[in-house]
Amino acid sequence: MFDRLLEQRWAVAAVLSDRSVTTLSDARTLDLADDSWIVMEEMLLVLRSLKCATTALCGESGVSSSMIYPVTATLMTKHLPVAPEESKKVAEYKQTVSVSLKRRLKPDEVEGAKKVPFIASFLDPRHKHLKFANDALRDAVKARVKELLSALAVGADAKPEITEEDSSESESAGESSAGGSSAGGLQRPRDHDTTTSLQC
Repeated sequence: MFDRLLEQRWAVAAVLSDRSVTTLSDARTLDLADDSWIVMEEMLLVLRSLKCATTALCGESGVSSSMIYPVTATLMTKHLPVAPEESKKVAEYKQTVSVSLKRRLKPDEVEGAKKVPFIASFLDPRHKHLKFANDALRDAVKARVKELLSALAVGADAKPEITEEDSSESESAGESSAGGSSAGGLQRPRDHDTTTSLQC
């Protein structure tokens, strides 16, 4: 919205200054001071970076959890640091966004190594070196992935145990089927035998 407003700044000013279109009272209400335009120009750079990050993480195609922490790290290291020449409002906005991201995502805590986004970033060839993380967190993520792989290996090697009871039942079933085959196989039982079995 700021981008479009800045683009149409002089057109808006022309309409506000035309008394045949806008009354003086409305013009005084709607017109912006020069300081406000300057703040919008400065804020526009920050908002563009946030828009790019939001588009990358919330798009309908190509969305991946492995992008969460790399994109966040890029924002915090390149786009959100406060520059000396920036206005107080822009600096406060950047600080507020940075604090919010740190509080919500906790990108530097070692305990976060168990989170899916960190593991996904490690398994993603684009971010497998985890350059956005500190050394302790990087080692913790690698250790967590090794634990998961070991658990998968143990689960794959495990075989179902066959108890003596199951073995005896299978042998009895085999003997019964063998006896049935020797007595006539697939022949239809006589009516007398069927009646007897129902009575039992």
